[in-house]
Amino acid sequence: TRDNRDFRINDWFDYMNKNMNSDGFWGKKHIVYSLQNGYHQYEIYNFFKRTAPKNLNIKKILKSQDRQGHFGPFLGGGGCYDFDAVDLIYKINDSKYNKNIDEALLKLYNNLLNEQQKDGGFCESPYISNYKKSILRIFTYTILNFNIPRFKFFIRTLLSFGSNLILITHWSPNHRKYNQSDTWNSWFRLLTLYKIKSRLEKSEDKSKIFPFPGIAFK
Repeated sequence: TRDNRDFRINDWFDYMNKNMNSDGFWGKKHIVYSLQNGYHQYEIYNFFKRTAPKNLNIKKILKSQDRQGHFGPFLGGGGCYDFDAVDLIYKINDSKYNKNIDEALLKLYNNLLNEQQKDGGFCESPYISNYKKSILRIFTYTILNFNIPRFKFFIRTLLSFGSNLILITHWSPNHRKYNQSDTWNSWFRLLTLYKIKSRLEKSEDKSKIFPFPGIAFK
């Protein structure tokens, strides 16, 4: 329900507003992680039609984008990381940043189209397979697109000899590789493409149709 009179809802917003940092997010983690956490909080703000007390740090968000257009902490971005970043900025109308946002989103859009798998789906990263084939590629990527989360991913991969290159899921006993198509990433990638296209073409956005916080498509 969107009942703004519920004291529990108001208490939640009071707490979140008081603890919002100067970037428009929460906590002290790197912006890459703040985007992920922030997206889920802003879903609630948007659902209840509440305005956050501080603006998002658009400059810092855009700076976190890598040369391919991705926003994640590893080569290929990851469907969830890219979606969260796009959802936070694709509706922003700021004359100071509109051109930069459009350019950033178009870069991601074009790369996502090129990263679609032969089976029609999308994966976490088409550039990461096993340790032997990927470690040099991950190292080069980290140097060219350096930030702390990407450096940590490289070090974790190096020290574990790639044991972290299998994605463990909590909804299936069958875990997957980074370059393996899956429903999760296909869903997020397609929604990401749709949201970017709706901004660049100035068309109606039909991705928010559920009567509760969340994402969908009509």
